[in-house]
Amino acid sequence: MTKMQIEASSGNVFADLGIAEPEEALIQADLALAIGRHIAGQGWTQTHAARVLGVQQSDVSNIVRGRLKGFSIERLVRLLGKLGQSVRVVVADRPQAATPAGAAPVPDHEGGDCLEVSQQAYSAQVSRRPANIPFPRPLPAFALPHVKEG
Repeated sequence: MTKMQIEASSGNVFADLGIAEPEEALIQADLALAIGRHIAGQGWTQTHAARVLGVQQSDVSNIVRGRLKGFSIERLVRLLGKLGQSVRVVVADRPQAATPAGAAPVPDHEGGDCLEVSQQAYSAQVSRRPANIPFPRPLPAFALPHVKEG
């Protein structure tokens, strides 16, 4: 009997494969999966989905097949908005995570911690605003849902 060697995962397949920017790749994959599931759940063809999304059918094909080159996180979020979906960002501590400059841990009402973010820290983290996204301004990557600006 041949022994199989098993390697522990980091929790992010893109990091395990040595992909550049693995966190971004994982977020893009999750957003594309949500788009594909919504399209399939509605029973739409790719052509119909393309009309709803205002993109080419080939773009829909690339998204549902996971070919995400040229699809930024912002663009995928915008497409989900056109499908009537909302996107929520959840941030959790990871081991030895550094607190960004301008952010201080504050107790959360649910017993965890969140970050209080000053406007200066927010401005430093977001280099540009997304173009006409029908959602509130995106939170910086280090912010949790209970954010106080000050």
